[in-house]
Amino acid sequence: SALDVSVDVFGSLRDKRIAPMLLLPFVASAFPEMLNGEKLCWIAFECSVDADRLLLRIIHGANPAHDQGVNLGAHTDILATRLQLIYPGSHMLTKKESEETIIRSLTIDLAPQVADVPRDAAPPLLRHAVFDYR
Repeated sequence: SALDVSVDVFGSLRDKRIAPMLLLPFVASAFPEMLNGEKLCWIAFECSVDADRLLLRIIHGANPAHDQGVNLGAHTDILATRLQLIYPGSHMLTKKESEETIIRSLTIDLAPQVADVPRDAAPPLLRHAVFDYR
């Protein structure tokens, strides 16, 4: 089988910051539901950034052979917990499914957050949780 990947970025990531490793569980949760050894798999990443908001969408084909009984919630649970701790009330995480397509969306308000606090002023747990895309 093959994997077709597309990536689109709209807006500038310059001077935009989010907590590190925040996107890994968001991306990782897509692959078990998508991969199918018998046909072409596809996934599209869309990132849209404006002055005060980041929107990341992952769109991929659904794998009808995927065992729905397998719990894939661990990645989503980890992400939801981190979002609540780092961006309380400033994020939205959604998932929409059809027979052929799954769309995951993550929106983060980029207004001043913990990530914008100087390292020495941040709580000890978050002092090293600042990632800069510059």
